[in-house]
Amino acid sequence: MKRNQLISISKGNRKLGGVMNISTSPRKYCPEGVPCASKGCYAFKAYRLYPGTRKAWSRNERVAKRHPDSYFMQIATQVAEVKPRLFRWHVAGDILSTDYLRGMCRIALVNPQTHFLAFTKAFDVVNRYEDREVLPGNLVIIFSAWPGMRFDNPHGHRVAWMQDGTETRVPEDAIRCPGNCETCGLCYELPRLGRDVVFHKH
Repeated sequence: MKRNQLISISKGNRKLGGVMNISTSPRKYCPEGVPCASKGCYAFKAYRLYPGTRKAWSRNERVAKRHPDSYFMQIATQVAEVKPRLFRWHVAGDILSTDYLRGMCRIALVNPQTHFLAFTKAFDVVNRYEDREVLPGNLVIIFSAWPGMRFDNPHGHRVAWMQDGTETRVPEDAIRCPGNCETCGLCYELPRLGRDVVFHKH
């Protein structure tokens, strides 16, 4: 594979609105044992149904793993050019490693005008990173929890709860997702608000 192979950065979709975002392949490199990998992965449906999407996300994944410098440089270049108000990491896929998270942090640090957001089930990766380093203030990481899923959260991340009618841990003041990130944007503010978010399964 060529080192300078172009990655695909989306300018938005129906749910996100006009929020710039990057994705990698769902399931394949998600943390082992997460329940959504075997049932209910919303991103896998698009990955399976749309060849163009599958090709783009798979290419992003390959570049991220084999040529991470090129991967993050391409993202940094587009963010610096467009200067988006909001950027979403991983509509599909997840944080691959602590080095990957370090690359996310570098982009946030040099683009203070942009608010970055990542939902993650890579709890151990984030916890290891934060045991030694501090996340930039404009990078919000939300821990994603499915019913019955246990996780350690020593650094006090806000949580996105998936509610299928069986989840009993959702705080009473959790914000219900209204369905459009561009017009809402509250997930980027959850740490400041001190609240979680809940997504009702549909």
